[in-house]
Amino acid sequence: MRRNRFKIAVALGILLPLTAGGNGQERQGRQEQKSSGDESDVLTIGEIMIKAHQPGRSARKALDQRVIDGRATDDEKRRLLALYEALAKAKPEEGSLDDWKRVTKALVEAAQGVVAGQENAAEALKTALNCKACHEKFRPVYGADGSVTADRQFFAASPPPEFALVANVSKDRSKLKLFTSRIVSTMVFQDVVVESEGKKRTEKVPEMRYQREASEVDLAIDAIRVVDGQGNEVAGDDLWRRLAAGNIVLYQESSEPVAKEYLKLLASDALVITQIHRKDK
Repeated sequence: MRRNRFKIAVALGILLPLTAGGNGQERQGRQEQKSSGDESDVLTIGEIMIKAHQPGRSARKALDQRVIDGRATDDEKRRLLALYEALAKAKPEEGSLDDWKRVTKALVEAAQGVVAGQENAAEALKTALNCKACHEKFRPVYGADGSVTADRQFFAASPPPEFALVANVSKDRSKLKLFTSRIVSTMVFQDVVVESEGKKRTEKVPEMRYQREASEVDLAIDAIRVVDGQGNEVAGDDLWRRLAAGNIVLYQESSEPVAKEYLKLLASDALVITQIHRKDK
């Protein structure tokens, strides 16, 4: 009879604890702990997130929640550490790799503290787990068809510098004039012949036209910061030589540092001019 029950269980795909040496959760924990060095080769970032943070979250039964609350077994603590170690070895699809290393290092160190039984380690893990901030920095945005879409917030927060022409540097080197260009719109009215009820008449029809025109930007030298294509500040004789009238530079109207995503597209001898807030001086 017992043999028949075993055959039925196998036929139904049921894994009996007595035949496998422990429950599935414990085996998973041991397997992840044993393979923690290779975890990043077999699990994606999304899969790690699900294993560490998702199952049972609404009932506060997710793996990280049990660890923080002090309800996790030793195997579960080691399993969470293995997942975070794998996470630290992965590379995010979005965001800075340096930021990713900093965030994941904090998770690994906190989880190591929990495994070692260090005081306040669970609180440190809770602090290191900032899901919203992490998602905003590193989680890709997907389109309706499942393709990865760039985050437009980056482009809105850090608009690219624009080409400008050095018009003039004052003799006392206190003022700089740049020529930039901009698109301006003009409303014009066109004469259009229309026909109605067999009669023709001329009507004025509005039409919006766009054209590019040059504009001047006057800057005080002590209110600007000038960097090269590698982000290094340019000053002294080298600055004045490169700010000669007629030279092409890049101008960023805001006082924010030039984003590295733009700098990596520039030649090392490019010149980028940004403004300085009074409090930055």
